[in-house]
Amino acid sequence: MNHKTLQQFFPFVHRNKVPVILWGPTGIGKTTSIYEYGKKVNAKVVVLHLASQEPGDLVGLPTREGMNLTSEQQADLIKKFVEARPDDDIESIVKKLSRTKTTWSRPEWLPSEDDEGSYIFFLDEFNRAPKYVLACMFPFILEGRLHTHRVPKNSWIVAAANPGGGEEYEVTEIRDRALISRLCHIELKPTKEEWLFYTDGVVHEVVHKVIAKNPELLSFDTEPLGFEVRSDARNVTNCGITLKNITKEEWGTFGYEYCAGCCGKSAASMFEKEWKSKLESISPDDVLNHYKKIRGDVKSFSSVENIRNDIIGGCNSKLLVMIKKLGALEDDQLANLKQYIKDIPRDSASAILMQMAASDDYSQEEVFKKLMVQLGKDHDLYVYILEANSKIEAEREKKKEKEKKSKK
Repeated sequence: MNHKTLQQFFPFVHRNKVPVILWGPTGIGKTTSIYEYGKKVNAKVVVLHLASQEPGDLVGLPTREGMNLTSEQQADLIKKFVEARPDDDIESIVKKLSRTKTTWSRPEWLPSEDDEGSYIFFLDEFNRAPKYVLACMFPFILEGRLHTHRVPKNSWIVAAANPGGGEEYEVTEIRDRALISRLCHIELKPTKEEWLFYTDGVVHEVVHKVIAKNPELLSFDTEPLGFEVRSDARNVTNCGITLKNITKEEWGTFGYEYCAGCCGKSAASMFEKEWKSKLESISPDDVLNHYKKIRGDVKSFSSVENIRNDIIGGCNSKLLVMIKKLGALEDDQLANLKQYIKDIPRDSASAILMQMAASDDYSQEEVFKKLMVQLGKDHDLYVYILEANSKIEAEREKKKEKEKKSKK
C-alpha cells in the first residue's frame, strides 16, 4: 500500500477501531504518515518507542494501597481502636485496619479514561521490543487496557514494525497466532513519485535527480514478514463485521489489501470475487426500499454503452417473486418501483409489465392486479413504455398531456 492509499485507508480503520500494524523498512514514512493523519483529524498522537521502554514505563509501577505499617505497629493501632470503641465489633475493626491491596499507578503518558480528546497511540519499533515488553502490552493493543486503566473512548491504536531485520537491525520474531490474528497487517511501500514529491526542495537537487533515475537506492522493497497471515474464526468474523461499514469507493481503493491484512491473501481473494459478483447485481430489496442508493448503478447497467440485460433481467425475476411474497407495496416502495421501471431499458420495462399483466405466475395475484392499475395511472411511465412500441403514438400522448396542462 502506498502513502496516498494509506491516507484513504486510515479513516476506515480508525472509525471501526481496527488495530493496525504498518510493516516496512526504516525511513519510508510510517511515523510521518501517522502524524499527518492525526493532524488531519485533530487527534493527538502519542508515540511509544517500544524498543527503548521497560514494562514499568509502559504499564505503570505497582503501589500498595493502605497503611504501610509493620505487623507490630498494626497490632498496636488495632488495640488502641478497640479500647477507644468498646461498643464496635472487634472483628470489623481488625478487618478494616488490616485491609491493603496492590494497585498500579497510571503511566504518565496515558490520559485518563474520561478524557474527551481524540488520541492515536502509535507503538513504534513494535518488533524490536523484547518479548516481555510485547507481552505486557498485549491487553493494551487488543482491548485498550493496562491493568485497571483504560484508554479514553476516542482512541485508536496503531503499531509499526520492520520486517526481516537482516544486517541492519535485530527484530523479535512474532509467532503468537493470537496476536497476529487480532491485527490488520499492512505492508507500506511508497512509490518513487511520492518520495520525489515529499522531498522536493527538502533534499539537494542532485540527490533528487539521482533518485528520479535510480529509485532502487531508496530500498523500498520489503523483506518477508517472517510469518503468514492466515484466516481463522476470529479474524474472519471481525473483518466481516467491519466490511458492513465499507463503501463501494473504499472497497475499490483498499478493500482487498484490508482483507488480506486481516485474514490473509487466500481469504481476501475469495471475498474480492464475491464482492465483484455483488457489484454486478441489483438487489430487489434495494429496488423497493433503498432505490436512491442504487439508482446510479441501475442507470449504469441500463446505458447504451454498458447495457447489462442479464443483470436487469435477473433483478426483474427476483423482484416479481419478492412482490408476490410481500402481498402489497407501501407508498415508498411503489414510488421506487415506478422510478426503477422508468430507468431500465424500455424492452426490460415492457417485459416486466407483461409478466405482471399476463403471466400465469403473477397476473391472477391481487397484488399485481392492483399494481397494474397503479402503474397505469402514471402518465410518464405510460409514455415511456409506449415509446418502445410507437414513437409517433408516444409523441401524440405527450402533446395531448401538454395541452391538457396548458388549459388548467
